[in-house]
Amino acid sequence: NCDWSSDVCSSDLVFQVVMGRALAAEEYAAFNAILAMGMVACSPMTAIETVAARHVANVAAVAGCGTVRLLYRTWTTWLWAGCGAVAVAVLVAEPQVRAWLRLPDIESVWLLAGIVLVTSLSILTGAVLRGLQAFGWLGGLGFGGVVAKIALCLLFVISLSQGLHGALGGVLVS
Repeated sequence: NCDWSSDVCSSDLVFQVVMGRALAAEEYAAFNAILAMGMVACSPMTAIETVAARHVANVAAVAGCGTVRLLYRTWTTWLWAGCGAVAVAVLVAEPQVRAWLRLPDIESVWLLAGIVLVTSLSILTGAVLRGLQAFGWLGGLGFGGVVAKIALCLLFVISLSQGLHGALGGVLVS
């Protein structure tokens, strides 16, 4: 899934192998279907990411970091509003989404919606960090996210025996 916003595909490949070993075959298939749907849902954000980073760089150069903070808050508010609209659409279309992805329950659909929201916020934060040229923080966000994702998914799936919901919860929390 290439972390939807970064270039750490090799570590995500490790993540896929680890999850393939930790989950049952049916759970792993549902897990990958949900992550693929999340990637498709977040693709508009990755297109916006470059434009947002450029805008942040321009604003930071002209108006300073205080204005960038305000811009980030404004964008976050709009993102929450957009995700709220998507949540209503998911609620209306939940039976169709569940049938199309062959998901066992509504919780999986809501975990997908949560993953899309959190990933969108991560992409937005990455764009701001890129625009501010805070590459150390950006690298930490990418690397820390992957390590946390692997560790939390393993904790939830293996130690707490949560299966599909544990894997999705680990992705969401990380």
